Amino acid sequence: MTDKLFNEPPDILVTAYDIRGQPHQRRLRNFRFRVSVYGLLTRDDEVLVNRHPLHTRYGLPGGGVELGETMHDALIREFREETGLKVRPTRLLDAKESFFTFGGEDSHGILILYRVDAIGGELRPSGNQLDSVDVRFMNVEELRAGQAMPFAESFLTHADRRPSEGEGDR
Repeated sequence: MTDKLFNEPPDILVTAYDIRGQPHQRRLRNFRFRVSVYGLLTRDDEVLVNRHPLHTRYGLPGGGVELGETMHDALIREFREETGLKVRPTRLLDAKESFFTFGGEDSHGILILYRVDAIGGELRPSGNQLDSVDVRFMNVEELRAGQAMPFAESFLTHADRRPSEGEGDR
């Protein structure tokens, strides 16, 4: 057992993907952890999605958790910033990981998905114009047919499962 909270990573190369999905070989020792939360808001057979200005495909509203911020608070903040809606996280659905690079920084991302309910605000179709544009509800099958970013597509299995009555925060 070690007496350190964080161990030094090995000096190996890992494949990290950039914002356009292109692979890059990067040194693991330069990576930092980044926790991100995303919300799944469904309406019939549709999911609320948004698009980053640098992408042509759609993702789910959400983003990075700031140091000192809870995951729920981060999800509520990100959803409001990107869509104009106020949401309540109702159920933890999934967690995945990815290696990505952006703006010269390398990240081992932990991506967490919650089901959310809209409880206020007004949908802003134009997003915030910084990291969110083209906010809309889209058919799940259309997203699966190549319209979703890989991280979002991997979460779409949860769109087929309807929330149960009285579903609480789990």
